[in-house]
Amino acid sequence: MFNFFLKNKINIFYIYKKYNKIKFFFNKNNIFYKNLYLLNIEIKYYNYLKKNKYNKLNNYEYLKKIKLNNNINYLKLKFLSKETKNKIIFFKNFKNLYDLYILGIRASELELLYYYIKKIYKK
Repeated sequence: MFNFFLKNKINIFYIYKKYNKIKFFFNKNNIFYKNLYLLNIEIKYYNYLKKNKYNKLNNYEYLKKIKLNNNINYLKLKFLSKETKNKIIFFKNFKNLYDLYILGIRASELELLYYYIKKIYKK
């Protein structure tokens, strides 16, 4: 089961992945449509990994085709362990596509994964 949470200063998006069905849950106040593209990247990437059986070379080639918005320059992940119940297993800042690619490979090995993706606005 995969849970995706996208957070920013305005809104929180929820993506729930279960039984091969993707459901989108948005908070009812001030939906920030500008960030939908990032959610789509995560969904498409997961589906791509699934179809290609986590072939690292193919995954990276696919990610190179994805153009991230220049305003997104900081990604933070927090992993939860289903077995140990530890809240923090792995923390890292992701600043480029290669790091996102590495993330996808590691994520595929976990049964329970939480994404905390925070958009940082430059002052």
